[in-house]
Amino acid sequence: MIAFVTGLKGNPAKRIVSARAQDNVAEWIRGKLGITRKELAPKHGPRNMFEDVCVVGGVLDAARNYITGRVTGETGEGYGRSEAFLPGLMREMKKVPSYLNAR
Repeated sequence: MIAFVTGLKGNPAKRIVSARAQDNVAEWIRGKLGITRKELAPKHGPRNMFEDVCVVGGVLDAARNYITGRVTGETGEGYGRSEAFLPGLMREMKKVPSYLNAR
């Protein structure tokens, strides 16, 4: 897997995720989940939607930022990179409501 991803570097014609994958996500969110609000752009904002779901579940900001790769410029962002962080991260992930079988 690492060799595959490394081989993509500098070649915009190759993608980790197919262009169709974005459409699949949008169709799943609009169709299967029934989320049809026009102001939400599931094709362009799965990370933002995931963050909203994390807020609903009460996931700690530090865990949410770590999972989604957000940076705030705070010193503490360098923390939580060791295996000691994983049990807490798992506990936070369990707070995320599942919508996979919602409809």
